[in-house]
This record gives sequence, C-alpha cells and structure tokens, in this order.
Amino acid sequence: MKNIVKQVLISSMFLTGLFSCTAQQIKPLHTAWADAPTSSYFKDSNNEFDPYVGVWVASYSGKTIVLSICKELQKPFTFFGKSFFRDILSVKFEVRDNIHNIIKSTFNSSFSFNGDHAINSVGKDPNSNDYLFVYNGGDCAIGMGVIYLKKISSNQMYWTYKPETATLNDITCPPPVNLNIYLPKINNLIFTKQ
Repeated sequence: MKNIVKQVLISSMFLTGLFSCTAQQIKPLHTAWADAPTSSYFKDSNNEFDPYVGVWVASYSGKTIVLSICKELQKPFTFFGKSFFRDILSVKFEVRDNIHNIIKSTFNSSFSFNGDHAINSVGKDPNSNDYLFVYNGGDCAIGMGVIYLKKISSNQMYWTYKPETATLNDITCPPPVNLNIYLPKINNLIFTKQ
C-alpha cells in the first residue's frame, strides 16, 4: 500500500510538472507581437541583422559620426502586459569635430534598453524595408526620436533621424539640462562600413 501511494504521488508530481511547463515558442523576427503567446522569442533566424553589425562612419557638417552596431540576442520586452524576448540591433555612437575631438561618445557606456542615449531596433517597415530604431534621447529625453537605417549596398546604408519635439519644465526636468542633440538630423545620410 505504501509503495502504491508513493507511485501515485510521484506520477502526479510528474504530470503536474509536465502540464505546468510551457516551452518557449520561437517565432520569426517580424511576427506580430500581439498574436504571439507570452514568452515567445522573436529570433533573427535568417541572420538579416548581420549585414548591419559592425562599425559605420559618415561625415556631416564638419563632424564625423561613428556608429557601432551590435546584435543582441533574446532581449526581454513587454508589449501590452505580455512578456516576450527578441533579437535586436543596438547602436552606440561617437561624434567628433573636424580636428577629431570627441564631442559625444556612448562607446564606453553601459545603458539599459530604456536608458539615456540608447538606440535599439524595434522593427522593419514592410513597405520600404527600412529598419526602425528608437533613440531615447539624452537628458530629459532631449532628441528622442526615430531612426531609419536602410542598406543600399554591401558596405553602405542610409541614415534618417527624426527627433520629436520636447517640452521641458523645471519640475520633471530640473536644470541644468543639456539641450544638445548630437546625432545628425538629416534624411539619407550615407554611412560606410569600416
């Protein structure tokens, strides 16, 4: 009798564990988030991010802009209260003047997904094939906006940055505030891969 009870307990524990575990579903990178089950992983299984990874350089208004683009795997995010994971492209940047003094650099920064100066991919425009990135801006979200990157050859891409208008007040954003936007606000600036 004791062995039967023990076997029933072990069997019920096994079945409970089996039915309570849900495997993470791997979805293609551009699957709609709203339709996916919680904990889904939107994976760059076709390696379409890979051509963007690396160091890119452009010149604009007497300044040199250097981008370092990395692919990050299984980054957690939440969408309408549901938790997911996805592969992203993250961008760090450096802006130098015409004599190579560094004006602004995030190369040695470690910031969170939502931190100041973070630039992370959020999707792809199905009509234009541009990759969309969100730039969180600097102090008090100054410069926050959308960046579009589009490959035009194996070693060149277009950059378009559209900053949002910021409204500041001394309560939510106490002085001193750095009002500079360091990134080039231009359509179709050409970056070349190094």
